[in-house]
Amino acid sequence: MSDKECCQNCKFVLNDGDFVCRRYPPVITRITKYLPILSRFPYTYRDFWCGEFVENSHKIKKQHGKIKVNIERIFGIKEELAVINRESLEDIEWHEAGRKIEVNPKNIDRFSFTGLNNVDFITSGYFKKE
Repeated sequence: MSDKECCQNCKFVLNDGDFVCRRYPPVITRITKYLPILSRFPYTYRDFWCGEFVENSHKIKKQHGKIKVNIERIFGIKEELAVINRESLEDIEWHEAGRKIEVNPKNIDRFSFTGLNNVDFITSGYFKKE
């Protein structure tokens, strides 16, 4: 990923398969007889740049041979993982790129015998098993 000032590196852009700018409220895109007002956030492209760029501080990058690590972010990530692992695997709805992932219930049953945690269910790829 490039370090240049563009939409793919901006904190206002949501990348869930499409690049959607959330810098400002949605804009009206259509007024019709049947649908009085239609509004949406503007779509953009990874290399576009609008002049409102603010660096995404969650991205880890190397500067002068070292990476800069935000300790508060580490604690936040650890807490999020703990919340996921405290839930019953059956009670979690997994999503990827903004879309729900359908998980075979048999995979959940089989995984319960591995001794691993809920995050491992995803990172190991077990959720994809046929």
